[in-house]
Amino acid sequence: MEGRHPEITIHLVWEDGNAFAIVPPAWSAMWRGGVRKEEIEAFTSQVTSGDFGHLLGTVQEWMEVVTR
Repeated sequence: MEGRHPEITIHLVWEDGNAFAIVPPAWSAMWRGGVRKEEIEAFTSQVTSGDFGHLLGTVQEWMEVVTR
């Protein structure tokens, strides 16, 4: 699925159930990628509106996720 900002790539080491290991790096990647504040706020609203599975899906929807 193509995200809203496929040009932004986030490299994650998955921490099982740890949103704090995923969301802050996503915010940083968005800021570095030049995403407007309003879009980051919309991302934050969406990413925090459900469970951990929803969080992962939202991050993958908004940007390219690479795990290693």
